[in-house]
Amino acid sequence: MEAQTHPTLLAERRTESGKGSSRRLRAAGRLPVACYGPGIDSMTLSINRTTLLDAIDGPHGLNTVFQVDVEGEGLTFKNVVLHDYQVAPLSRALLHADFLVVPDGQPVEVKVPIVTTGRAKGERSGGRLRLIAPEIKVRCSVLNIPVAIELDVSPMGPNDVRMASDLEFGEGVEPVYVTDFAVARVMMPRQNVVGLDDVDEDEDEAAEGAAEGAAEGAEA
Repeated sequence: MEAQTHPTLLAERRTESGKGSSRRLRAAGRLPVACYGPGIDSMTLSINRTTLLDAIDGPHGLNTVFQVDVEGEGLTFKNVVLHDYQVAPLSRALLHADFLVVPDGQPVEVKVPIVTTGRAKGERSGGRLRLIAPEIKVRCSVLNIPVAIELDVSPMGPNDVRMASDLEFGEGVEPVYVTDFAVARVMMPRQNVVGLDDVDEDEDEAAEGAAEGAAEGAEA
């Protein structure tokens, strides 16, 4: 499993609050954030928005683990994860973020993408692979967050389904769900189903003809 590098975010303590202050920060290229965790009083900070966006553009995406240094105060927080965020409804620009400081040894629950490898056998028969669940929630250490969970679809034939319970997770990573659910399926073309319907209709017509013949014989 690829080890994460932990980007450092340089933060400044916010001295003002309110929408006006947040707008001024964003206009200056900074992002209002809150930072909190067990045994840590919630802090209102600001960070460089571009630095954050560049960091989460890496392989771990929104599951990137950070180190946050509060400038001028000598405070450093390790094992920091993006816990929540808000975006503008139309532009989808990042407006605010919440950071959670995770104590050493405490697991976190995160959503990890599911990626497929190989080509399903059913695709060679005209089927189409459909990834029903693009991600799955897992519980693990912040030092052990996987980039993705791989699913080898090579053995999947026509109409085969793979469930969450079929996925393989690395050491120290466990899935979080109550009820098992479908992850991927090989969908066959609709005409195959129509062909079966046509056969059923022919059988129905033959049965109806036999019934009519029997009725006519009884009347005679």
